[in-house]
Amino acid sequence: MLTITKGFDDKHYLDTREIDSLERYARSFPTRVAAYNCLRDRADDIVKGTLKLFSQSHPAVAQKHMQRCLFDMSHVLRYVANSVLQDDEQLLRDQMINWLETVIRAYHASADCAVAYRHMQTYLKSILPAEQASLVVPMVRMIEETLIIRH
Repeated sequence: MLTITKGFDDKHYLDTREIDSLERYARSFPTRVAAYNCLRDRADDIVKGTLKLFSQSHPAVAQKHMQRCLFDMSHVLRYVANSVLQDDEQLLRDQMINWLETVIRAYHASADCAVAYRHMQTYLKSILPAEQASLVVPMVRMIEETLIIRH
């Protein structure tokens, strides 16, 4: 069972700003669901399409780490989808980025992985309607930027 608690606090009534935030979320919910469904239903194609772009720019790295990339990117995409659906960037930061950084650091591949996630943004922009891409791509960009900063 999914429970949405966005903006609710049992200690006080919502103020105008909190209600506005909740209304924005409610208005964007159909787009969020559509983006989530697309990411879920096309996850394999998205990861493979991204890695195809990456292998064109980094063939040796892609070949050497293909299975690891497939696993990691599939995992990341699932977290991105959940974060988009819930409109919760912090969820992605808390649950995904620390794990990803640890894995990437172990492979000494932050810069290469940042490029791969840049390719994922390109691929997503090519397959998602603009309204969905505007929700999804910033989440992936956040991952790329984190990998660049921590490099």
